[in-house]
Amino acid sequence: MPIKTTCPHCAKQFKAKDDLAGRKVSCPGCKKIVGVPEPSSQAHPALKAPKANLSKTEAAELEALAAEVVAEKPPEPEPSQVTIDFTCSFCDAPMAVSADLSGKQTPCPECRRIVKVPVLEKSGPRDWRAPEKQKGPTGAILKESETIDAWSTSQAGKVSSQALLEAGVLKVPKRKVTARDWIVRGSFLAFGLVVLFGLYWGINRLLRGSFETVSLATIESYISAPLKDKLDPGAHAEMARLLAEYFWLYEKKLDQPLVAPIEGKKATRQFKPELQRARQLINSLPDPAEQCAAAAKLLDTCQRLQLDARELAQALSAAPGGPPRLHVLRQWVKQRLQGLEGEAAAKEIEALVGIVRLAMPPMPTGSGQDASALQAGLGILGQEAAAAGARRFGLELYQSNVGGINPKLAPPLPLLALGVQLGENLPEELPEEVRETARALGHAAAGQIEAAVRIVEDKHTTPTRANLNIRLEVAAAALAKDRLEDARKVLDGCREWIGVDRLPEAHWERFRWCELLLAVSGMEGIGTVDHKLLSGPALGRLRLEAFEQRLASDASRITEAQAIGFEPAGVGRQLAVQQLARLRARSDLKSARSWVDGMEEGPDKAFALLGLLLGQLDAMP
Repeated sequence: MPIKTTCPHCAKQFKAKDDLAGRKVSCPGCKKIVGVPEPSSQAHPALKAPKANLSKTEAAELEALAAEVVAEKPPEPEPSQVTIDFTCSFCDAPMAVSADLSGKQTPCPECRRIVKVPVLEKSGPRDWRAPEKQKGPTGAILKESETIDAWSTSQAGKVSSQALLEAGVLKVPKRKVTARDWIVRGSFLAFGLVVLFGLYWGINRLLRGSFETVSLATIESYISAPLKDKLDPGAHAEMARLLAEYFWLYEKKLDQPLVAPIEGKKATRQFKPELQRARQLINSLPDPAEQCAAAAKLLDTCQRLQLDARELAQALSAAPGGPPRLHVLRQWVKQRLQGLEGEAAAKEIEALVGIVRLAMPPMPTGSGQDASALQAGLGILGQEAAAAGARRFGLELYQSNVGGINPKLAPPLPLLALGVQLGENLPEELPEEVRETARALGHAAAGQIEAAVRIVEDKHTTPTRANLNIRLEVAAAALAKDRLEDARKVLDGCREWIGVDRLPEAHWERFRWCELLLAVSGMEGIGTVDHKLLSGPALGRLRLEAFEQRLASDASRITEAQAIGFEPAGVGRQLAVQQLARLRARSDLKSARSWVDGMEEGPDKAFALLGLLLGQLDAMP
């Protein structure tokens, strides 16, 4: 007969077949394993008697016992008010809904998403006559709860919430970013940027420091080389000038002085000692043309370095006296006054007057002081001020200085030409020849080129250095007014004067004539004339000016071969290489260094290395 068994886990009572006695079965309530006890030895009296010998009373008892075995108590009624407590699967908000919604869907009161209500588990004994649905393989131990949103045969027509999220049908609400979140994110970003910048700065500084040390050591070896291998004075002067610019630019860009080797020892490098060395070397140059060109570059460098008036005056004084120095002054003043008007032009002219007075002071003589050089310099300044539109300043300069002209000394022709340019009367005590020369130069400065040409062709026909300088000034004035044909006519008129056999001492005048012809006709027009008139450093300087014109017009088309295609006897070749290396380093340092590394050891490479150093600093903000 069935064996009554009580589950020790859920206290559910059930009956097991008598052949399961002593074995383990699954509880129909909680599904846990329960042991079936052995049947009691004291059986019901009705069961011990044979069925045929039973009385009516015993048979009735047996039927009642069987009914009791096979019958189960009816399920207990559920409470009328039951709620299902669970959490929203989207926002984790607690929810409590009526049991009527068991297994159905309802909106979440917080996020308003549609969620599924869990099925309410029924308590009490299960009707053994109802078959239990198997949820897994036969004999498998199932988990207490099913996986949420899992696919099954009973859910074949449903879609999981994960699939809906992936398809974009359901939207997950985004969490609002707080101020603290932004602070944390910004801190991490700032820290990362600092680390990256530190690594970049450290690696770049290490590589650049090594490159600077090697390059400066190479340059220093050429400056301090033995006499037989030493740079010529002109190249040495230009190297000192470029080093001064590099040391100044380094300290300005990096806010610290450069510490580099000097004769094998580490020392602080400063620009002023290099400038002083450059001035001394320029003064020792034997060729006036090279001396004038070097002084012009030194003056331009001093202006870029934003030096004071005394330093600028010393650079101007490095040019040879007379027409060469006045030429350097004119070009420099024209550059500084370009684009200035009104009050700005007035302040600049006042500053230039102070520099001219420092560079060209009156010199003592036996009969007093010779102020003709200062007066000539102020005349140049007045001419350029009037040409720039500051006529009033030019007139003040003329009127305040014309009374100090000494007729016994060399006349300050630029100051007298300023008077003619402004329509002023010249002093009566001046010789007629001086007055005619002043008229020619004054007409040329005023743009009256035809009148100036007539005077020089009529009065200045003797081949002397003085007449040659006057013709060159007229040609330069015509070139400044874009009167190229008039300038070429004047230059052709004195072509026979510039030969070495006619005026052997006119070194600077020959260089100036070739310079003007280059500006008028280009290298095609000058042809081989430069070889006949110039040699050595002067020829190199002239070729450098041609290279600089090409560089200014179209730097991208200038090749390395063109940079080194200059006369090896002059510094023009080295300066051209330096300028091209500097230009290339500003945009593509890697390719520029590759080009310089492939050069042979010598002065060209020393100047190219200095160009790379300068180009690196030029590229810095």
